[in-house]
Amino acid sequence: MTIAAVSGKNTVDEAVKNLHQYGMQTIEYLIQLADDYKRCAGVVEDTTVSYRVFRDSKKLTAIRSGADITLRRFNAAVIWFQENWPQGCEMPAFETSQKAS
Repeated sequence: MTIAAVSGKNTVDEAVKNLHQYGMQTIEYLIQLADDYKRCAGVVEDTTVSYRVFRDSKKLTAIRSGADITLRRFNAAVIWFQENWPQGCEMPAFETSQKAS
């Protein structure tokens, strides 16, 4: 079964926009983490955060521009943020809006 079939949408792009409601983390959540981390850590440049998280100073900019990353890399990034979140600053929780079955 495809993502589109699960969500009742006709295209994968439309389905990806709705992954959040099924409790799945999305690229938007990763970007939110990066933005909040920058604010909390006093970091100005995406390249700095990108290098810290991915060991690639261009990856975060590429993701913002629509590039994909593997699930393994995505999960590693979320774990990095969890383990390196600045003290005294609350990490944004991933919130789901599960559909009633």
